[in-house]
Amino acid sequence: MLRNLPAVPPGFVGRRGELAHLDDALREERVVTLTGAGGVGKSRLALEAADRVLHAGERGVAWADLWPLRDDRLLVATVADAVDFADHTTDQALDSLAAWLADRDALLVLDSCEHLVGPCRRLVARLTSACPRLTVLATSREPLGVPGEHVVAVEPLPPATDAVEMFRLRAAAAGTPLSSPADMVTAARLCERLEGMPLAVELIAGQLAHRTVGEVELELGRRLDITADGPLPGPPRHRAVRTTIGWSHELCAPVERLLWARMSVFREPVDATTVRLVCGGGPLPESDVDRALTGLVRKSVLSRAGSGYRMLDTVREYGRMWLDQVGESRESADRHASHFLAMARDAQAGWLGEQQARWYERLGSAHADLCAALDHLLSARPDAALELTGLLAFPWSCCGHLREAAVYGGRAGPVRRVRPGQGEGPVGAGRHPCPARRTRTGGAARGVLPGPRGSPGGRRGNPVRRLSPGADPPASGAAHGGQTRDRGRVAGSRRDGVHLRGARSVPPGPGVRAHRGGAAGRGTPGGGGTAARLCRPR
Repeated sequence: MLRNLPAVPPGFVGRRGELAHLDDALREERVVTLTGAGGVGKSRLALEAADRVLHAGERGVAWADLWPLRDDRLLVATVADAVDFADHTTDQALDSLAAWLADRDALLVLDSCEHLVGPCRRLVARLTSACPRLTVLATSREPLGVPGEHVVAVEPLPPATDAVEMFRLRAAAAGTPLSSPADMVTAARLCERLEGMPLAVELIAGQLAHRTVGEVELELGRRLDITADGPLPGPPRHRAVRTTIGWSHELCAPVERLLWARMSVFREPVDATTVRLVCGGGPLPESDVDRALTGLVRKSVLSRAGSGYRMLDTVREYGRMWLDQVGESRESADRHASHFLAMARDAQAGWLGEQQARWYERLGSAHADLCAALDHLLSARPDAALELTGLLAFPWSCCGHLREAAVYGGRAGPVRRVRPGQGEGPVGAGRHPCPARRTRTGGAARGVLPGPRGSPGGRRGNPVRRLSPGADPPASGAAHGGQTRDRGRVAGSRRDGVHLRGARSVPPGPGVRAHRGGAAGRGTPGGGGTAARLCRPR
């Protein structure tokens, strides 16, 4: 059963009526969409509702973060990854995903659909029509427009009750509890001015480490009075969030403001070492990064995610705006891409050693940032994009991201065949073991440990069969367009390797099946093609 949810933070406040309504809706409706302004708490409510479904123990649950996607090219691949589907089929990506989910009783959460409303509408319509036991819970600033969609408008917290309780809990967590009845009255006035918007309440509570609640009310009140006269468009609750974020930005130290802007380039939670390497420099020395990180966490601009740091997308948007204002967008994107290119090089060097499982986890946790690096390099440094595509192609293809490997491989350059003796890059057929990954055929794909001198060999009586030049392709279960039962093993000899790098067409050789359609391009057995080929044993 699927159990793919982010960690659920403690301290959820209020929304008992909304949760009860969602409990019923998720049992009775096929598509439920939470709508509302940025910062109103849609994602947090969706996470709480999904966690309740998971703990009921009757259905699987999967969570797909969509906000890192710039467009819809990797939408289906992102959802496939969320539901543990390693797509090694020759079908269209969405058809394969629908077939994988067809008989599963599961809740799929699509978080932050507002920038991909059209693609999400088509995806959800296709999946719900093909998967009768699937329910979709989406969060978006507007409805998806799917037939039969049940829309739940998420409102701010009641300012006089739940918003004050959130303020009290967050203030206590920041080490500045509200100790007197007068403080509670002031907090209630603040929450009323903030329209009960959860993000605004969180940010304001984060300022109590340096100010009394009375000082916060005085300083923030002036700004809310100014914006109420009309400089910022939109309803009051929208202005409250924007004004609060802007005021929080003003109250940050200069190095904290600069780090806020520079960290907007990341798409995943990131550890302090990576932040120092990518964001340090100039007015923000690496030695000051840890202090700035601590300050941003204390002010609720960042939150802790395991050993890393996470920034909410609404806060990230503000940081990205300031990164443009200070003229560092290109430089920060360059440094971000260079860091993840270096990570991919290190991963290639360590993939065949005892650190393979560690690199598998690191590449998985950095997946969205690796895609962001590729997006930038494709326009800024095509040669580096080609190198990064080559470094990632085999790990991605083998470990659950075949579609992404094919998409970026097609954008970075056509496929060519590497002749014997031309190096042993990261995508040589039969060279790399593949960590376990569940595939559509069921069961876990079994990794293959390298034999002597890097030749492939299997464990427990499952050796990879070497095919000699001129041999016929495997027949059993391996007809063109078919599937094999064990897709984790990698076939092909070193002198007949097929690589996802280079610049010319490749006819499929022995033991290689050309992929048709979908992310793998087109090709025919025995003929040329520009497709990425997947080596499979019989």
